[in-house]
Amino acid sequence: MRKIFLTAMIVLLVVVFAGFGCGGGEEEEEQTQLLDCAVDLVEVSTVFVGQESCVVDLVFSIENPNSFTVDLDELDYTLYVNDLLLGAASCAEVYVPAKTEVKVRDAFVIPIAGVIGRLFMDGNPQEEAVKIAGGTFQAIGEGTAKWNITGSAHIDTRLGWLHAPLEKEL
Repeated sequence: MRKIFLTAMIVLLVVVFAGFGCGGGEEEEEQTQLLDCAVDLVEVSTVFVGQESCVVDLVFSIENPNSFTVDLDELDYTLYVNDLLLGAASCAEVYVPAKTEVKVRDAFVIPIAGVIGRLFMDGNPQEEAVKIAGGTFQAIGEGTAKWNITGSAHIDTRLGWLHAPLEKEL
């Protein structure tokens, strides 16, 4: 009985120590230099077009090439359609895991009164401002609008802050 117990203990010890030896391998070096994250507008789609407003859905891509999670604190952007300023907005906090791309959606509401007011303030006569705004809403509804966006992302990481510019035409 003692012989069986001693043999079982030796086998158990060999298995345990073999497990420690196999579990290792080369460890990945800890990243010490911060890699730039990429922010891009990948899609603009029309959700709703009415007489008083329209809503578009913006899809942003945030790519993290680092070996650790980063935190997109804020994405500030200004949206244009057919070179006409529509307004500015921002997306809230998003976590982006290591070596991953995350897509973020943001609904952007465009009130026609705001578009007309901006055109009027730029020196367009009221009738012309109404005509341009109507044509802009029509282009958005038909899917023929040319979209431009400018902005920047503020990204927090364990190695410091990143600033990722955003400029795109769709």
